[in-house]
Amino acid sequence: RMGADHALVKSKMFADLRRTLKKSYQEKGYRPQSSIAMTIDDLKEIAKILFLEKCDAKAGLMNRAALCFQWQLLGRISEVAALEVQHLTWTSGLDVRTISIKMARSKTVSDQKLLIFPHPDNYLICPLHALASWLIVYGATTLLFPSLVNSASASTNAFIKDAIKIANKEKEAVTEKLSSHSLRSGGATYLTMAKEVSEIDIGRRGAWSVNGQKPQ
Repeated sequence: RMGADHALVKSKMFADLRRTLKKSYQEKGYRPQSSIAMTIDDLKEIAKILFLEKCDAKAGLMNRAALCFQWQLLGRISEVAALEVQHLTWTSGLDVRTISIKMARSKTVSDQKLLIFPHPDNYLICPLHALASWLIVYGATTLLFPSLVNSASASTNAFIKDAIKIANKEKEAVTEKLSSHSLRSGGATYLTMAKEVSEIDIGRRGAWSVNGQKPQ
C-alpha cells in the first residue's frame, strides 16, 4: 500500500488519473453519497433509548457514551473508538469541570487536544454523565470503548439502526437512514446555529480545512 508521501502518489500522472476517473464517474451519473445530518432531537431520542431502555445492557451504556463523545468532538467514529483512558485528563481553572482529550486525527499528521464539556440542560446527551455511567458500572480498560475498536462504523451504524426501530415502535420522530458519520455532520450543523461559534472554530474542532486553511 502506498502512503500519501509516496513519489507516485505525489506525481502529476497520479493527479491526472484521479481527475480523469472522477470526471468519468460524474459523466455516468455517479455521485458520492453524503451522510444525513443527525439533529439534536435525534441525538436525545437515541441516547434515551440506549440509556433508559437498554441500561441493563453493557453495549447500551458504552454506545451512548461513544455517541455523546462523537457529537461533541466532531470526530470520525474510528477516531473516537481509538481513544484510550490515558488520553483523558480533568481540567481546572474553568467555571465548569471539563475533560481534556488527546485525539489522533485520521487525516492529519498530529494529535489534537480538545475539551469535552458537560451538557447544562440534558443529562442524556451529556458526555461526562454518559462516560461516568459506563465506567462506574463496568470499570475502565485501556481502551475507552473497547467493543468499537475493530468495527467502529459497522457497530455504530447497527446500534443507531436498532434505536431508530425502537423509536418508530414508540411513535417517536427520529430521522431515518442515520449513520455514524451523521454525528459528525450533525454536530457541526448544530454548532452553526450558535452565534458565538465561528466557521473557523468549527473547522478547527472537526479538523476540516476552512477557506484554504488546513486543520491544525
